[in-house]
Amino acid sequence: MKKIFILLLSSILFISTFALENFFTLNESEGSVKFYPLYEKGFLNIFSHKIQFGKDCTYFDYVKYGNQNNLYPFERFSIDMVIKNKHIVTFLYQPLTLKTEAYLFDTLVVDSVIFPEGSNMEFFYSFDFYRVSYMYNILTFKRNKVFFGLSFQLRNAFISFSDGENILTNSNIGPVPIFKLKTESEIGSKLSFENEFDGFYASGKYITGSKNDFVGAIFDLSSRFVYNLNSFSNLFLNLRYLGGGAEGTSKDETSRYDGYVKNWLHTFSVSFGIKLK
Repeated sequence: MKKIFILLLSSILFISTFALENFFTLNESEGSVKFYPLYEKGFLNIFSHKIQFGKDCTYFDYVKYGNQNNLYPFERFSIDMVIKNKHIVTFLYQPLTLKTEAYLFDTLVVDSVIFPEGSNMEFFYSFDFYRVSYMYNILTFKRNKVFFGLSFQLRNAFISFSDGENILTNSNIGPVPIFKLKTESEIGSKLSFENEFDGFYASGKYITGSKNDFVGAIFDLSSRFVYNLNSFSNLFLNLRYLGGGAEGTSKDETSRYDGYVKNWLHTFSVSFGIKLK
């Protein structure tokens, strides 16, 4: 399915260069509301990822012991709704799935489940999220713009450890409020440069959505080099840091052990994308 989608996207790009530029665009030039679909595809590198379930259990290094040391496919889908060139509402879907296998050189304890030394493990880590954002153009000077706003992110996480006999799974759906900042700078008639920052850090009890002391953070920082291909589309190269995590105790009736969780992930991605106009 992904190959078909990528092939279709490539075909759209090819056609737009020669034909669609002359007679079709998604938006009217004088329209007060405009829509801009975006898609990017590239690779993701994990330079740090550690996790722990249970206060007295293993703080496991996925990169060092779980073989999360390759380059992984990365893609992102979004659509911008621009209102009167001042307001931007963005709808985003970010899939993030990591599946690896590894041989255990030491005993691994996850939420009271023991995986003995010598086990052949399967690790599955999925942290897809959905995000809606609102920004307002707070500053314009010369060929530069600054936008500021808020995002609301909904995570859809699923994590599992399995050795073929024992299995431990953990799933979680939860909301995250985020601050958002974006800058746009025109370099010439065809080139522009954009920086975008989504970030949130909180510690304490109720501010993180937990009744217990908890620390939570997410940071999504990107730099984008944009080429204005034609009246129908832009091409861009995107460099992105995506990371964050949480630490604390969230005890409920589904917890096997004490409810303690420590999970920190740091990634870097390089992707190419297209924006339809």
